[in-house]
Amino acid sequence: GNFKASINISSTVCYFMGEIQMLAERENQIIGMIYDAALNASLWQDVLSAVVDFTGSSTAIFTATHQLSPNYDFVFTHNIPEKSLQAYQDEDVKILDMRLHVPHWMEKALGDTVLNSFEPYASMPVGTDEYIFYEKCAKPTNISHVAAVLLERSMYSWAVFAVHRAPQLVHYNHEEEAILRRLGIHIRRALQIYRQMVILKQEKENIYSVLDLFKLGVILLEQDGRLFYSNQASRRI
Repeated sequence: GNFKASINISSTVCYFMGEIQMLAERENQIIGMIYDAALNASLWQDVLSAVVDFTGSSTAIFTATHQLSPNYDFVFTHNIPEKSLQAYQDEDVKILDMRLHVPHWMEKALGDTVLNSFEPYASMPVGTDEYIFYEKCAKPTNISHVAAVLLERSMYSWAVFAVHRAPQLVHYNHEEEAILRRLGIHIRRALQIYRQMVILKQEKENIYSVLDLFKLGVILLEQDGRLFYSNQASRRI
């Protein structure tokens, strides 16, 4: 009997170890996808889809805003209809969102996470901020439970990566919060890489704009003798 019990225990341990290894491999795979997306923004859709699947979520959003540099702004989503996104862009909804949820973030450091649920909002009195936010934003997007990681915050900038669950799904737990916090480390680095890529692109465009204003023709050649750039004046010539 003791022998059979030890076999069962060993089998159970091996099973859980295998599950842990599979989860670690999947997480590492997503981390690799995050750095690929840092260099190719179109791949963020794949990242969001993978994180949604990995965390048992229904939707996800990755958004960044920089008031002083609008070129930095972006919003990537997964499984959120365009109509729902437009509802969220309403200025009144944005103000409600900030009033209700920014206090949760103010005591958080970069990389920290917040777990929240909009379920109680539905039962709040009509006309309250919570009820209006639920009717205008949470209900149309079919979002009830939220797990988010803070990526950037300053007087002029804000960046968050969040996954959501529909009302029929369970609340997020601390294990899933830990997953998001670990992934958030790499998403923050990817965001910084993206910022640098935008700066380089802007500098390149600025140089070309200056060349286009020259009255002289300017031609740049690579070491192989291939044309690299010619400004408008040289094209006219």
